[in-house]
Amino acid sequence: SEEGADEVEGAAAAAVDEVELTGEELRTLVFTKYGKNHDMSLVRRDIPGKTFVALNVMWSYLEQRSFKMTPEQYMEKMDSIAYLLNAVGQADAVRA
Repeated sequence: SEEGADEVEGAAAAAVDEVELTGEELRTLVFTKYGKNHDMSLVRRDIPGKTFVALNVMWSYLEQRSFKMTPEQYMEKMDSIAYLLNAVGQADAVRA
């Protein structure tokens, strides 16, 4: 929606002072905490008057034989998630 796009742009402008999160840093943060390169996803929930965005760490991980992505695809996804986290000004929250 146009309103959602305005919120993202506003948050991105507010995040200018924040050091940008990279896909590699995101991968390293999760690996350091959990010992595996877990898949991640962003989930958005709209409740009247509020929008919640959560970063979910999934049960599947890159080192699994049944994992559906190549290492290159995994890093592309981490880069995309990092970009979105930067856009909404949540890089420091993810680092905390």
